[in-house]
Amino acid sequence: MPTIRISEPTREALWKLAEESAESMQALLEKAVQAYRRQRFLEETNRAFDALKASEQAWKGEQAEREAWDVTLADLANPWTSPEGLLLQQDVLALVWDDPALDVYDHA
Repeated sequence: MPTIRISEPTREALWKLAEESAESMQALLEKAVQAYRRQRFLEETNRAFDALKASEQAWKGEQAEREAWDVTLADLANPWTSPEGLLLQQDVLALVWDDPALDVYDHA
């Protein structure tokens, strides 16, 4: 296992956190690194998003793409409401209504 140097105040803080949480110093250090990586990822994502919004042309393109995905996702969420789904419903209902076993009325 590799060894790293940390300052004495950092080691003491890490030791105290380990005592309080009943976790190892290694586990806490791993969690801290992962939290820092997530924080940096979100900061970088926010910077990229701000840059996108700063360009009027790029932002309009983003909005148009979102609208296209909203329609697509709406069809996926309820496939029966898409044009293909409505045609499928029509075909299925035509088969069902032509089935004499489902005829509950006495036509005699």
